Amino acid sequence: MGSPIMTTIPQGIPEMQYVVHVIYNVENLGKKVSYGINVTGGTFTGGGRVENGKTNEGELNGGADPVLAEYSILIKTADSNIDFEIRRFENGAITTRLNYTITMTKSFTTSISVGLLNTKLKNPTYSLVNDPANDALKVAKETEGNNRGFGTVLATLYTSPITIIKYYLDKKKISQGKLTDINNPVADFQLHSKDYLYMRPVWERIYPTVGVGLNDKIFQNLFFGLNWEFARGGSIFVGGHYGKVNVFNAPDGFEFQKTNLTSDQYNLYQNVDWRTDWAFGASVDFSILSNLFK
Repeated sequence: MGSPIMTTIPQGIPEMQYVVHVIYNVENLGKKVSYGINVTGGTFTGGGRVENGKTNEGELNGGADPVLAEYSILIKTADSNIDFEIRRFENGAITTRLNYTITMTKSFTTSISVGLLNTKLKNPTYSLVNDPANDALKVAKETEGNNRGFGTVLATLYTSPITIIKYYLDKKKISQGKLTDINNPVADFQLHSKDYLYMRPVWERIYPTVGVGLNDKIFQNLFFGLNWEFARGGSIFVGGHYGKVNVFNAPDGFEFQKTNLTSDQYNLYQNVDWRTDWAFGASVDFSILSNLFK
């Protein structure tokens, strides 16, 4: 009767083709029965929605007057959900319409890469020394530190903010009927994934990235920002460094190498805290590295 038998409509995979088959009784209670399939929605490659449709009445049971028949239709390659309608005809008149959707599975592509980053987040050190003006007193000395280099492991999600903006701008143009203003529309399946057959334009290859530093204890140096993929597997990172650094929480008016303090005060003021600053560098995908060292 046009309902799926022993299964459900499958989840779809973008850029693949699907065939819809209907197996049915040619005669039913004295009525001549046939079926048709109409593809009603989707985004398809090369215009049109179907490659062909056909009815095979003599192949299912091999008889000259077959009981079973099959109607099948080959749908064109799609990159979005495919909507189709099954129509049942009795003596040439439509008696039933059933609507189905082949839902394209959303895919999210990520990559793991190793990188060398330079961070502006300085990690100063402190020491308790004699007061140059009076050896009987003590002062604190700060060694400020410099920009640091970090080995990192970075995870990148291939969801481009620019691509998303372009996608919704195109949707708005479509709703307004401005189809001639759309140039290379973004396919649904490309929103959150990396298509290895298609390279996004340079300005769209900017992706959110998070990572951890390898120099110190794990998870004491976290990185977050954007990777710009200048070539497959190679990226430039710009973002923030959120890490643990030494701090000296002295009261207002305190000056290094001038304000006298005791050993107890020095130990009390010295601490470790989380701070944030800029970081930048480059990363290479693990898959590229594994190929280089094969």
